[in-house]
Amino acid sequence: MSNMDTVKQMYEAFGRGDVPAILEKLDENVEWDTDYDSPAAPWLEPRRGRDNIAGFFEALAPMQITKFEPHTFGADGALIEALGTSVPMYESGDKAGAVDTFLGGVCGKDYRRIVETRLPGAMEQADDDADAFFTGEFPAIAEWQFTKEDAACIKQPVLSVVGANTAAAIGLPVYTEIHQRVLEWFANAKPFVLPRAAHLLQVENPRDMAEGLAAFLADS
Repeated sequence: MSNMDTVKQMYEAFGRGDVPAILEKLDENVEWDTDYDSPAAPWLEPRRGRDNIAGFFEALAPMQITKFEPHTFGADGALIEALGTSVPMYESGDKAGAVDTFLGGVCGKDYRRIVETRLPGAMEQADDDADAFFTGEFPAIAEWQFTKEDAACIKQPVLSVVGANTAAAIGLPVYTEIHQRVLEWFANAKPFVLPRAAHLLQVENPRDMAEGLAAFLADS
């Protein structure tokens, strides 16, 4: 069972009010944090240790929750773990290591060879841009929410692109799953599987990517 499967089971248990089922899946030294802490919302205070997590649910008890329906999960658990590792590396001052860990998790272990071959100097630029990414872009991505209802508001044609080799490159199906979700959520979504490419897409196969975009724009 993957980390994401475990997370989904915990949300399902919360939806049916089964707090013991949630607690039994937590490590005894778990750290429970949120980005917001206020006396007006005691359930959001940081908690340490499985025994203290029950207080979160006890604090919610006076509230009447009429509907609980998670719509999206960030990504495969292993990918979340890999990306999360890059943040403490950056905070410790290892910017190059943080960038390498992040891109390796997103694009696969062979990403550096591909980037340095196709775009000489790009990795040095990525290291120079680490501050902007880890203090601005990455936190914004983590906080961004986009639901099926949001997608339903978009009527324009959408091209969903996924590299044919992506799942093999990163060892996870997450991008293929996102690709399928885009096709399901957007009424006018069209699929494009880019051959001879993983998640670096146009860096790996610029010609086919350009031709695919041109065809899409011509038909839209």
